Amino acid sequence: MNHEVIAALAKRVGAEHPAFAMTPREIIDWTLTESGYGDLAALETARWLDCQPPFEEAHFLNGFSFPDGKFRFKPDWTHTPLNNEGPRGPWRNMPRLPDHWPVNEDADDRHPFKLATSPAHNFLDSSFTETTTSLKRERRPELMISPGDAAGLGVEDGDRSPVKASSTSPPSTNSPGSCRNSQCPRHKETGRNSPSRPMRYNLMSLPVVVLHRNRSV
Repeated sequence: MNHEVIAALAKRVGAEHPAFAMTPREIIDWTLTESGYGDLAALETARWLDCQPPFEEAHFLNGFSFPDGKFRFKPDWTHTPLNNEGPRGPWRNMPRLPDHWPVNEDADDRHPFKLATSPAHNFLDSSFTETTTSLKRERRPELMISPGDAAGLGVEDGDRSPVKASSTSPPSTNSPGSCRNSQCPRHKETGRNSPSRPMRYNLMSLPVVVLHRNRSV
């Protein structure tokens, strides 16, 4: 499905690439052959490929892939492969050695929570959000919260809770709250307003699931 959509979009915008004219099976066959793993027919006969390196290599018993074989705890981020200024974020501010990096906004009195939008159990991506089996298993978006925070807010299991999402704050990755559906707001009200970037909110209501220790989700 994904390949058909991408190929159709490429055709409409005039993009050209040999893969756009190939079927998914042809792409798999080409990839296997070019990677030195035989062809698709051989894979279908064998049913699997053992790509695990030898034990010594897989466990780095003979060192790492550097000239001296040593592991690098202090990488030179300015000379890493595929260096760029975009998706990598503010990499110049990263700690020189492995350490906690407070890269997102801290909770405060006005913004006491961060919303972690973990991947949904049954939705790999938007291609699956409307399939019958995924909808049946995933059911609905839910806001999961710890018992202590739920008690402090006066909400109980099954209640509906309003959630504000700011359009100026970056997505948060820390808990205490998390959402089980990929369609949930990316983050709760965690950002700080600024004169140059007025804060706007999207408001939605979600059913609450209190995360007691004896409850599986």
